[in-house]
Amino acid sequence: MALSPGIAVVFAGRMDWQETGLPGIRVKTLHFDPARNYASNLVSMAAGSVYPRHWHAQTEELLMLSGSITLSGYRLGPGDYCRADPGTLHEEVHAETDCTFLALVGLDNQFRPAPAPS
Repeated sequence: MALSPGIAVVFAGRMDWQETGLPGIRVKTLHFDPARNYASNLVSMAAGSVYPRHWHAQTEELLMLSGSITLSGYRLGPGDYCRADPGTLHEEVHAETDCTFLALVGLDNQFRPAPAPS
């Protein structure tokens, strides 16, 4: 059966995970829109891994599929959703357990180092 033009099916289970350069964090890019520099990604974080704090240049959306993360003091588990509008800051994201989530992200986000302890 053929798909209509403009419709794509991605078999993510058949894709290999790609390293991100961040320890314990891997990604499968399901779709990339070069005109908007925007991607639909499956993200895998190993327990104990940390995604650095960053500013959002574009809207970012996360839907937890398995495991749990802590984000700005909130524990997110399967089915939980988070949206960050452009211009907002995400503090570090900590993986409490091995986890997977769907991330709809602009790739123009800017990483910011964590503030120095006082």
